[in-house]
Amino acid sequence: MPDFFLRLREGGGRVVDVRHPDLLAGEERQFSLTRELCQQAGWEYEVFSGMAEPAASNLRWLSGYRLHRYAPASTIVPAIIEAVGSGISVSAGVRRASRMLRLEPSTVQAHLLHLAFIGVLQVGLDEHLSMETWIAPAREKSPMPRLAVAS
Repeated sequence: MPDFFLRLREGGGRVVDVRHPDLLAGEERQFSLTRELCQQAGWEYEVFSGMAEPAASNLRWLSGYRLHRYAPASTIVPAIIEAVGSGISVSAGVRRASRMLRLEPSTVQAHLLHLAFIGVLQVGLDEHLSMETWIAPAREKSPMPRLAVAS
């Protein structure tokens, strides 16, 4: 039985089976049958077996900043985006925003990483995150970081 049904922006649908990589073997027949049924319904079908490293570790780490307590007040967000400019290292963005807002760097860092997690700011998830990671305003606002998932 599939794990998720997603309604796509364009109105179509996608069925997603989620399996641990160790449990993929022996499921080919079930995946094939589900794919066939989805094609008949005009839906996409995907088997998802996890994200590649280091993106998975990075997202797990960033998810620690998803909590509301790390969210900046709406009046602070424009200043953080301005401090980040068109792109800057996390450490430089924290320093710049901290000076602009007259807030403790640790508070600004938590705000910045929260904004990265929810997709207001973007970071490259394919390289290990550090204070030297490049961070920039997202092209369009999204409730979650943009992740490429192979079908």
